[in-house]
Amino acid sequence: MNSDQLMNFLRRAMQPLKDRVMLLVGRAVIAAVKDGNGIQQVQVSVLAGESMDKVERFQNWGFTGNPPAGAEAVVISIGGNRDNMVVVALDHRTKRKKNLAPGESAMYDDQGN
Repeated sequence: MNSDQLMNFLRRAMQPLKDRVMLLVGRAVIAAVKDGNGIQQVQVSVLAGESMDKVERFQNWGFTGNPPAGAEAVVISIGGNRDNMVVVALDHRTKRKKNLAPGESAMYDDQGN
């Protein structure tokens, strides 16, 4: 086997691993929320035209909220498996409280309270 053949072989062999790594972390937009179970579940739009249902949303202990549609999320695909996706963070560009001073924090709702 010459060096070009070896490189092609290695590229083909590593492609499945590369694909899974590329799918580990992504961005999504919240479409709907189901808030009545033990853990909140959301419907998200992840890629153009791709929608995922019943994605679990993990929240910090002692804090909870029901994000409005259009909120943006960071999703993790456990093991690179798109069927095992969780939301680990989210924000909403137009509803987020802005212009806080360094060191300040805030709790807010969709009404600006």
